[in-house]
Amino acid sequence: MYQMKYITPKGFNQYFILYIFYCMRYSSLMRQSLTVHIPQNQDVSYSLYALGSKIAVPTLSDDQSEYIFKFTVGTPVVLFYTFQNIKRTYVVTGWQDERDGEPVTLPGVDGKLCLIASFKGYRIHLIDELPVLPTPSKNFLLL
Repeated sequence: MYQMKYITPKGFNQYFILYIFYCMRYSSLMRQSLTVHIPQNQDVSYSLYALGSKIAVPTLSDDQSEYIFKFTVGTPVVLFYTFQNIKRTYVVTGWQDERDGEPVTLPGVDGKLCLIASFKGYRIHLIDELPVLPTPSKNFLLL
């Protein structure tokens, strides 16, 4: 198990952070990688910001309507959605099998997702206080 060398931010349950560590420690290579499509036009009803360990530099689609982000297999990705009057944040990984529970689908993301946590309202700002998000290679991604 990874060692936690920082203080849990106010409002976060210590077990939630340990669960994120657990998900990354025991994720196998069979877990799906995530591909996120961030729209660039005004036709969609939401805006999206994705944070995580990327495989490569994001690319612009052929029709220049969206940026395509590909994230490392098995690592958690934080998705910040803004709908008309609603802000939501989801911490997800690629769905592997029934042990991950019921698969979830979200707009702008290819494939099935394993939902680790979701936040709404003022709790979204607590994500900003989380200092690091570890990856399986033990590198730390600053939030």
